[in-house]
Amino acid sequence: MPVRYRSFNEKPFYMFEQVIDPELALKEVEAFLDRKKIYPKRRATLQGAVDTIAEAIQYGQVTIAEDGAITQELLDPIVDDKGNAVLSKISYSARIAPSIMASKIAALKSQTMEDKLLCHTMAYSGQAAGIINKLESTDRNTCDAISLFFMV
Repeated sequence: MPVRYRSFNEKPFYMFEQVIDPELALKEVEAFLDRKKIYPKRRATLQGAVDTIAEAIQYGQVTIAEDGAITQELLDPIVDDKGNAVLSKISYSARIAPSIMASKIAALKSQTMEDKLLCHTMAYSGQAAGIINKLESTDRNTCDAISLFFMV
């Protein structure tokens, strides 16, 4: 059920409009995991991320291309001091060269799960850590769920 808000004139409206059936959204995520050859047991450990991505697809925030590339439209775009949008979507490559990931991991100061997740996000999206860390929590949750798929 979408989140319900009220406008200043008290007319109700819905923040999210479903653009794809929930079952079809889930099938898109499963097809992505099939292309990545993720075993069923590993998928079970990723169920929270699967649900997050499927819901984001359902409401049109995330799209998965045939080649496995993922695009995330930000619910809260990052803006500069003047209110101009600096970043309104993040595109994640389907694959990256192992050397790119190795260089990101080598630059880690710590080996926490959060740092590793950030490294994967940076490597697959091409975005800097400073930009990723500016994401609002709803966008960051989706971003992290997407990055978990690339960690498996």
